[in-house]
Amino acid sequence: ANLMRYKVNTEEAVVPLKTDINYLKDYVAIQKMRFGHRLVLKEDYDPEVLALLVPKLIIQPLVENAIKHNIDIVEKLIITLRIRVIYEVIHIEVSDNGKGLSPEALEEIKNRLQDKGELSKHNGLRNTHSIIQLLYGPAYGLDIASKVGMGTKVWITIPVKEEWLDD
Repeated sequence: ANLMRYKVNTEEAVVPLKTDINYLKDYVAIQKMRFGHRLVLKEDYDPEVLALLVPKLIIQPLVENAIKHNIDIVEKLIITLRIRVIYEVIHIEVSDNGKGLSPEALEEIKNRLQDKGELSKHNGLRNTHSIIQLLYGPAYGLDIASKVGMGTKVWITIPVKEEWLDD
């Protein structure tokens, strides 16, 4: 019910990071019902970042991709959410211990992030990237690193907006 209420409430374009993380935790709880101990979400951030405002549903698509593309390949999928603020930029990292991507596959995904044309299986990443760039400009968005057998890391960068701080 919490997931549906959060997703359907379209009035808010940006929400406190705490709200988006709570949504993510509800989503992961449902996935853990399916996959049990094979799915682990680790969190690494300071509590003060939770008041910062971010675009709604910014983290969940990254975690969903990690699960979708790796849960059947590894014995235990560990997804780590790290958040830092460095020089007035919020850095959100979602990493996994999954299969990783070949250099060619990684390059294709990076190219599709910039492609405004044909839809692909990477629409969640592209939509997230597009929303960030629409709200904050081309200096912000997603970046991806991956190595076969070592997993994947996806970073979101967005500026801290002082007027958006949640009191």
